[in-house]
Amino acid sequence: MNAAAILKRKGSNAVTVFPDASIREAMRLLIKHRVGSLVVLSEAREVIGIVTERDIFRLTYEHEGKIMDIPVSAVMTTNLIVALPSDSLDYLKAMITENRIRHLPVMNDGKLVGVVSIGDIIREEVSEVAVENRYLKDYIAGVYPA
Repeated sequence: MNAAAILKRKGSNAVTVFPDASIREAMRLLIKHRVGSLVVLSEAREVIGIVTERDIFRLTYEHEGKIMDIPVSAVMTTNLIVALPSDSLDYLKAMITENRIRHLPVMNDGKLVGVVSIGDIIREEVSEVAVENRYLKDYIAGVYPA
């Protein structure tokens, strides 16, 4: 299992925003699409950052809730950690764990091809364990011919 397989299963739609969009707009997109992060694109549609719910939460605390008209560029993370389509599930888990992040933009030849979240990784692991469990139970029960 790798990032490309996860994106094939879940879809490669990544919700994006421009850096001059307001935090109000970013919050609207997060809520509308039920996602935890937005990939920030330049006018040339190049990935330049990411803004997460956690970033907005921190901004809310620092500005005593008066954040709605602040631009996304003021809070986005620009030192991005990204994944490649060929990155394995174990590698994705390690990157997320070591960097204490929840979302990994997946890039291929400099282009955004999707976002993999910790939830996507857990879903894949649970699915793999369930399939393995079923095969083992069927083997023990003698379901397969000898």
